[in-house]
Amino acid sequence: MLHQLAVDSPLSGTTGVIAFEPQVSTGVIAFDANVSHATYHGLVALFRTVFGSYSEAMFEELVADSPLDLVQLLDDSSVPDTRLTFAAEILGRNSSEAIAVAPLIRLLGGHRSPLVREGAVLGLAYHLGRGNARAAIERAADRDPSPGVRRAASEVLEG
Repeated sequence: MLHQLAVDSPLSGTTGVIAFEPQVSTGVIAFDANVSHATYHGLVALFRTVFGSYSEAMFEELVADSPLDLVQLLDDSSVPDTRLTFAAEILGRNSSEAIAVAPLIRLLGGHRSPLVREGAVLGLAYHLGRGNARAAIERAADRDPSPGVRRAASEVLEG
């Protein structure tokens, strides 16, 4: 479901209220709870068009209501790396090990952007008790091509 994309649940009795604050990448879409599926997705598309990027609030909403949708978003090439790093950290912080660890390890081991790999390290930091997460962070601390990722991984391991 897409309604978590920085869109609060429909507010009963409201119609067509759309308020955006592009300067801070936030917005509110309030509409009648009986709005059609097509209209709803049109409003979400409009929200995305206005902002042109994804907000941390959107990721927080998405992980709370549908963490597997956030996992899918990690593979979406339209999400800028500067936002994807936040998505990775938020997934790790707010999801169970069963949901978060494997996709974050995949990001850490193979994403082209050091910024995204660092976000994966920070997300995996919440799951250090999981052997796979710790091993992936240890590999990154030793072998990642980016000094920033190696430093972040080392700091996570040092506690």
